[in-house]
Amino acid sequence: MSSKQQDYTEYTVDLSQLTKERPLGVTGILRCQNSADFLDACIESCIEGLDELIAVYHNCTDETANILKRKQSKYPDKIKIFEYHPYIYPIDLADEQFQEIMNLPKDSIHLLSGYTNYAISKVTYRYAIKIDSDQLFFSESFKKYCDAYRTEQKVRINPLEQLAYKLYISYLHNSKKGKSPKRKWQDWLAIKMAPFYFSYLKKRIKQDKILVSLSGINVLQKNGEWLTFLGDEKIDTTYRDILCPFNGVRDLFFFEVSEEMTYQACYLPKAPGYNQVLEVMFHNKKLFDGGLIWFHLRPCLQKHTETYQYWYEKAKDRFISLEKFKKCNYSKLKRRKNLFICSRFEPMFSYFYSAQRHSIPWRTLVNWRQEKFQGKVSPLDLEKYKIEFDTIIQEYIRKAIQEYEARDTLRLMLGNHSIKNALFVYILSFISKEQMDYIRSRIAGKSIEESIRNISNFLNHFEWIEKKRNTTNNFNIDSHPWTRLLSPYKRCCLVYLTDEEELAHVSTFLQGKEIPILLLSEYEIPDDTELSETVTAVQVEFSEQKVFENDSIEQNFPRLFSYANTFETILRILSPSKVVCLASSKTYQKELLLGFAKDSNIKIEFW
Repeated sequence: MSSKQQDYTEYTVDLSQLTKERPLGVTGILRCQNSADFLDACIESCIEGLDELIAVYHNCTDETANILKRKQSKYPDKIKIFEYHPYIYPIDLADEQFQEIMNLPKDSIHLLSGYTNYAISKVTYRYAIKIDSDQLFFSESFKKYCDAYRTEQKVRINPLEQLAYKLYISYLHNSKKGKSPKRKWQDWLAIKMAPFYFSYLKKRIKQDKILVSLSGINVLQKNGEWLTFLGDEKIDTTYRDILCPFNGVRDLFFFEVSEEMTYQACYLPKAPGYNQVLEVMFHNKKLFDGGLIWFHLRPCLQKHTETYQYWYEKAKDRFISLEKFKKCNYSKLKRRKNLFICSRFEPMFSYFYSAQRHSIPWRTLVNWRQEKFQGKVSPLDLEKYKIEFDTIIQEYIRKAIQEYEARDTLRLMLGNHSIKNALFVYILSFISKEQMDYIRSRIAGKSIEESIRNISNFLNHFEWIEKKRNTTNNFNIDSHPWTRLLSPYKRCCLVYLTDEEELAHVSTFLQGKEIPILLLSEYEIPDDTELSETVTAVQVEFSEQKVFENDSIEQNFPRLFSYANTFETILRILSPSKVVCLASSKTYQKELLLGFAKDSNIKIEFW
């Protein structure tokens, strides 16, 4: 392995080159990462409607690449395949990696936005739509939309079609108000006239090439039975995997390929330790809603089997069989099944479900079969590859850190402190999430090098800045705003806790101590927690005043850099008699604090 910065210039997209004359037609943009479960079925469901399918795959350790090649052989005039090599951050991120990506450009090649823009740059035709590999399209309905985009003609929109569109808009607004008899009648009429609404959309596409967004239905197969979800109001935090029945909220739509219509990162801090970075196309064009057009099979992914088994057992009342679901009108689902959908999108989904319920091709699911590429994994194989993974990634991280340091010893220094140990733990905690992908790859017969490639890409993607490598800011610690607050605790015993469980374990240590103890905690300790009079609890806050200057560390590992400045500031103010951490868990924060304390000749103790 080499930590040499790789040349990824071919993946950087010059957005200005996207605006050009293109032949009339529709391209599907399909991004794949271990997508074998549904890939064949997805392509077959949409390929007839498309003039071209751009398939870009990244870090695939399953059969994805082989499936794409087989489909390309079947549709050589339509399918083009590209492999994407740069490391890509996942959607769900811990606080540390969330801060890392905030330092990247919004269309960085290491974000989904940059990945998607690369796919767009390969498009031949004038119009495009992003396709996910876990979607099973209603082929006939999808093709009708594509046909409309392939057509350029002046059409006459009749009065009934105009009225149907106005009634749909009225339906969306009526849902926010009380249901008077007049409004109920208007809503009933809007749904009855839905066929004219769909006719209106297709004529507007032919004539004006409006942007139409599509949606779908979330489904899960359990013991041979098809289910959907009933949603939960805590979906953004606690019950994040209890989906609503519907999928696609104006984020997937037909668009004209141009410099303006490209993707940027959208940062969504959901809850402490849980953040998302999505790819979003920011534009000022009007979107028209095109209805339910696919089954969303993400809950059926083999890698999500345990997750949805857990939620099915924990919240069985939030699932409903498709047989029962399709027999219920929308008001019955709300009244009897306590259906929950985000209020912003509920009017749209209630309209389309009510209008399309009897025309949705439910039997498509009966005929669909999930590809099975992986046999049952034996416990011995699982344990063998877990051990192999743990051994290999630790060696890879050590080599990467050695090579970072070999080129410039100051790169991994903050003041007179080495951060090598903390950086090792920091990186290890993140890439340990790659374990199951590695195991699947090895069981599928891939080599260690093939299976570890995404981790190598991650270790090699950092940019090392030569501007400010390592300096220490000279400032008077007495002028720091924390000094007045913390000075009463000089020479105290500093105890650092990462979570609530550690407080319970360290409570014995806290009892009977005569010297003052400052409890530095990562979480807010409740006021009713019983602590002795010698113990004062404070929650960690980051210091805004920087002790250190190291542009590479600040850019690549911003969370680690913030902790380093904070811990150094606290240690300088307190000059504690000793620093105590719980030995049961190893975190990069503990490595930083204990390393800095040791460098300052402060006694350290594990409990």
